[in-house]
Amino acid sequence: ETVLERVLINGGHTGALIPVAQLAPVTLGGTTISSATLSNFDEIARLDLAVGDRVWVIKANDVIPKITFVTDRPAHRQPIPLPHACPFCGGAVGRKVTTGGSEGVILACRNAACGQKTTGKLARWIASLEILGIGEAVLTALVAQAGVADVGDLYRLPDATALAALVINPEKDLRLGAKRAASILAALEATRTLSLSQFLGSLGIEG
Repeated sequence: ETVLERVLINGGHTGALIPVAQLAPVTLGGTTISSATLSNFDEIARLDLAVGDRVWVIKANDVIPKITFVTDRPAHRQPIPLPHACPFCGGAVGRKVTTGGSEGVILACRNAACGQKTTGKLARWIASLEILGIGEAVLTALVAQAGVADVGDLYRLPDATALAALVINPEKDLRLGAKRAASILAALEATRTLSLSQFLGSLGIEG
């Protein structure tokens, strides 16, 4: 049992807006839990969940933290609002349509140019193909400074000397460096030839 302290929204390559509970840290199954996915906003309504509530948390399949029910609803609890605009780009939001054509439970950004979708698609490609060296900070810098807007741009990056100047930590003026740049370019080069299943699967095309 713990307290729901706030709710953040994660965004991915499909534009889905997924609420994530930030919890007062609690030990569960030998590990400290401080967050749990809420799946969608319908689940928040079903649980009648608000910030400040005391909640019961389990590990679904002994792995994934999940809130199962509210144990106490204090007077000072704060409702969790449904987003009326994308928190990342300000674009319109709406429910995703299921494969059967009906309205689903997932709320998503409808702006095709949403930067969170762009970064999400790139991150999916990198993770799917296990391209080493491009973490969140490097990816953010590539998008902001190197003009990377899609997967194809990763394979049109400049040489290691030019890429070395990429600022990956503005506060410390930390740059990528020639050695790391060369390693990233080599990792990308190794994924130029792919099977059709690798290619299509890594693109993260909806549906």
